Amino acid sequence: MKLNPARIANSFAIAATATLIGTTANAFDGDAWAVLTATNSCTGCDLSYAELSAAQRSGVVLDYSNLSYAALSGADISRGSMEGTNFFSATLKAVNLTEANLLISNFYMADLSGSNLSNTNLRKADLSSANAIGVNLSGADLSDAILVATDLESAALIGTVLTGVDFTNTKLNATDLTDADLSGSNITSGQLSGAKLCRTVLPWGTSNAGC
Repeated sequence: MKLNPARIANSFAIAATATLIGTTANAFDGDAWAVLTATNSCTGCDLSYAELSAAQRSGVVLDYSNLSYAALSGADISRGSMEGTNFFSATLKAVNLTEANLLISNFYMADLSGSNLSNTNLRKADLSSANAIGVNLSGADLSDAILVATDLESAALIGTVLTGVDFTNTKLNATDLTDADLSGSNITSGQLSGAKLCRTVLPWGTSNAGC
């Protein structure tokens, strides 16, 4: 799989927009916060820089919203819908995102360390340069996602769909790829030297080296 310049350029455009928002406002929209707290739903809202650490928002709807630079560590936003949401440089340590819809969302430079993203829909999402150390992505669908320079050290990707993923410069040391499907992905055998491979489907065949 070749790098898609248009998709990567779009990620940088989103990042630039988030930076501009931070420079001019440096705060989220108070009206958006009121809507969110009242209805657990806020589509297309500006929640950049919002302080949502430890928030209990399971089932929340935040499609196409801006949460760049937001603080969500320890929050429960499981089973939520955050399609197309911008989490640029957001802090999401130890967040519960299980079964969330994160289709085409942007996690560029976000800190997801220790979070639970099992069974999530991350198709075509951008996790470039994200800190994903120790995350649980088991059972998630990341087909056609961008994981350029993502740190997945000690992450669990058991049974994860990773078809067509761009793994350029991705760190996979001690990553568990048991039963994962990486067919059609952009990855080298050298990147997998420290990963656990068992019934793992790779672009060049199935590996049981770690079973």
